[in-house]
Amino acid sequence: APALFESAVDLLVSIQAAAIRQPDPVCYAFRRRFDGVLARWELEHFVEHGIETRHGRRLDATTRGAILTALDPLVVPFAAANPVLAHRDFMAWNIHVQDGRLRLIDFQDALLAPDAYDLAALLTDRTTAALVTPDLEARLLTHFARARSAAGFPAGAELDARYRACALHRALKVIGRFHYLECVKGKAGYLAYLPAVYAVGRRMLGSAPELAPARALLAPFVPELSGEPA
Repeated sequence: APALFESAVDLLVSIQAAAIRQPDPVCYAFRRRFDGVLARWELEHFVEHGIETRHGRRLDATTRGAILTALDPLVVPFAAANPVLAHRDFMAWNIHVQDGRLRLIDFQDALLAPDAYDLAALLTDRTTAALVTPDLEARLLTHFARARSAAGFPAGAELDARYRACALHRALKVIGRFHYLECVKGKAGYLAYLPAVYAVGRRMLGSAPELAPARALLAPFVPELSGEPA
């Protein structure tokens, strides 16, 4: 697993570097951005379905506003400049091995996004916790930074903070989305995946002191996000 995940990080860096060198203005992915507006919408989607649909009632406007305000630090990486081409579901399920090479599928949602978004998707997917230990996660973050520098496009400062913000944002989006798919759309089976997603959210939320207000506000509604970081 470590060697395959390292190869996946190299693949990610090669995609980002190639897209920086040769952006395609005709391709839809280069004309749409995962910006602050979309990032806020996905947090609203989490509140609407991960909390309100789950509990069968609307939050009052004050509580809803307070939660979204407390989660606003997660929007910062998406509103920043210099986005890169992102697959948006760059996880092990979508990366196959054929004749010793990695093959990436399911790329129809690609757009411009923070450099750490696909990295967070790869290393914190709901099924990777058994394979990607905290030690391996740290090594792969370092490998990503070194590979970006070697490609001529340094990741810059605060990569770890961007990575954790993207990982938490993605976890919250998935929590809301899975409640929507199962409870609103009637597609059974999605809620069974949530314990692992909650674990990712709990770890990332607990590792960010600036999100302590959000953690406290969410505790009554999403107790699975409470507790000490793993």
